[in-house]
Amino acid sequence: MSISFDRIAERYDATRGFPPGVEAQIGAAFRQLSGLRTGARLLEIGIGTGRIAIPLALQGYHYTGADISSAMMQRLRRQLPPGVAVDLLRADATALPLRDACIDGAVAVHVLHLIAGWERAVAELRRVLRPGGTLALGFNVTANESDSESLREHWRTVVEELGGDTRRPGVRNEEANALLQEVFGTPRREILATWERHETMRERLDLLATRTTSDTWQLPDSILHESLQRVEDWARATYGDLEQPQQIQASFTMLFYTNP
Repeated sequence: MSISFDRIAERYDATRGFPPGVEAQIGAAFRQLSGLRTGARLLEIGIGTGRIAIPLALQGYHYTGADISSAMMQRLRRQLPPGVAVDLLRADATALPLRDACIDGAVAVHVLHLIAGWERAVAELRRVLRPGGTLALGFNVTANESDSESLREHWRTVVEELGGDTRRPGVRNEEANALLQEVFGTPRREILATWERHETMRERLDLLATRTTSDTWQLPDSILHESLQRVEDWARATYGDLEQPQQIQASFTMLFYTNP
């Protein structure tokens, strides 16, 4: 079953949002690099609260978004700037209520790992894209692995040792590449924005403890509690100060595929 973000809609932007100014960079860079002109018809699957949709819609695209989470889309509606319109559909990406070849561009950002039957979602994107249309697959990239990111990877290992499962129902972008290239051909890779952020290991632990990240949602309380205690003990022994901020170099990258 695909994962809905209803449960964290009100705190999603606080934990996933971009630093000030980055959204505007992404919107301008998309218009320049995507090959999609102002006025093109765009569809985003997993539109969420609009952190990608709003900066792209501001570039003058006719924007439609699909999501299974009503709460996330309600938050998007409240955040739309005056004069900006986004058509919203409550729909699963594996069964889009759209006719064939009706859009010029499709956008998918941090969503394929959440979709059960992600292969059907790829087929649906191919179906609704016009010939020659563009699929833009977006994701964040960190240039340097921080201690807090190492902590999260260690936590996943501990959860597995305790019998838990942090896997999501879909697929990681890098694992989807083979099918995407088979369907759409070789993509162009473009960096749309770069920035620095800071995170402490304590902040990473807090995200897990409050079940803010979707890899915690299926875990029993007992496994989550025990895993966090073990990982915190490990982190203190390994790194010492859990409150020390780590500087992380990040970028927002897109792969642009062309529909044959």
